[in-house]
Amino acid sequence: MSSLLKADLFALRKNKLTYILLAICAGMSLLTVGLYEVINIVFGELTAGDGEAFMEEMGMLVNGRTIMFGNFSLTNNVGLIIPIFAGLLTMRDVRSGTIRNKIIFGKSRVQIYFSHLIVSTLLCVAVSLIAFAILSFSGFVLFGYGVPFDAAEAWNFARCLIVGVLAYVYVASLATFFALVTKSTPLTIILTLAVCVGLGFLSGLSALIPSGWYDPLIRLVPTFASSKVATMCMLTDEEFALGVASFLIFSAANTAAGILLFKKTDLK
Repeated sequence: MSSLLKADLFALRKNKLTYILLAICAGMSLLTVGLYEVINIVFGELTAGDGEAFMEEMGMLVNGRTIMFGNFSLTNNVGLIIPIFAGLLTMRDVRSGTIRNKIIFGKSRVQIYFSHLIVSTLLCVAVSLIAFAILSFSGFVLFGYGVPFDAAEAWNFARCLIVGVLAYVYVASLATFFALVTKSTPLTIILTLAVCVGLGFLSGLSALIPSGWYDPLIRLVPTFASSKVATMCMLTDEEFALGVASFLIFSAANTAAGILLFKKTDLK
């Protein structure tokens, strides 16, 4: 397993798509902050230098906090780019036929699946954190953090960051599942994006549903917690616990189902 993982990590480092993904996500992060700064300047000029007050009144208040946590939305910006490249990079072995060679040399399908899952997870989490760091630093420099960073906010920051990272762990499990089961690049991209966007839409829609006994069930929907992080920049302890449980349960379910189906697929 270790030799297989080393080979897959080496291939990831050598693949140009990895560096294209890094460049795109870094560029998009800088562009996002730049656009917010342009909007702030324009509104400042239109409102005699009081652009921030105008944006706050219009529900568009921008600060380092809102910018950095927007990174964890799976329905826009890097949240849409990372799943695409995770699927493309996982499909590399499928297209080249090296999976068949790995089996010939004694590697089991379970080992192959887990190796790809680990590599995809490392990629998704690492790139998302790089984008988060860029957004955090540039957003803080231009707009400040936005709220006092006291003990309560420090714990809220930790909760949001953990849930945000788990969102990309879940994305990695989706990309690996669709790539190794469908063995089709178009289907992998389409299905991964469809699930991410669909769940994001469902999470947003759930905010409009009146509260009731079913609230815990709604909060178990994957991406509910990460969507709230991206939009509200805060999570309660209950939402955090349910969000962590949701991502872990559904990531594990994706993996279990993926292994079962991958063991039955024909490799040509």
